[in-house]
Amino acid sequence: NGGFTFSTPLLNGSPYSVTVFAQPPGQNCTVTNGSGSLAGANVTNVVVSCTQTASYTIGGTLSGLQGGKSVVLQNNLGDNLTLNSDGGFTFSTPLLNGSPYSVTVLTQPSGETCTVTNGTGSLAGANVTSVNVTCIGYTVGGTLVGLNSDESVVLQNNLGDNLSLTSNGVFTFSATLANGSPYS
Repeated sequence: NGGFTFSTPLLNGSPYSVTVFAQPPGQNCTVTNGSGSLAGANVTNVVVSCTQTASYTIGGTLSGLQGGKSVVLQNNLGDNLTLNSDGGFTFSTPLLNGSPYSVTVLTQPSGETCTVTNGTGSLAGANVTSVNVTCIGYTVGGTLVGLNSDESVVLQNNLGDNLSLTSNGVFTFSATLANGSPYS
């Protein structure tokens, strides 16, 4: 943006016609006051105005989401997107070329913590497909020792998630917990 001057001067009285030779990607440029004849002075009132025309999408890949759970993502504090399974995703609202984007997690899935990498930037003439959302759930478990072979025990975590054990060894509750969650 700013002033411009063609390098080849013209003689007084010469006609001139300024046109857009090549449009920039994702924009449409028009010329105002682009033609006339020189009348004893430099022409300084030619205006070239460019507007955004191309729009692009924001997307990426979700991984680690456990079955039956969902995560809600946002782009630029809106355009909410609910995801129910791992794989590729794309926000529904395209953005104009050059626009900023910022993907965040609006609602975490129960028992998991999802983080976003490559979630911010500005569109540069192409769809963004490099946003990565990774979900991690933590498990609670341990080791059972001293149980007689003809007995069983039922363990419970956080007043739910019952786990019936019939033999000694390593165990893990099925429900995952988000980072920082209490367990009992």
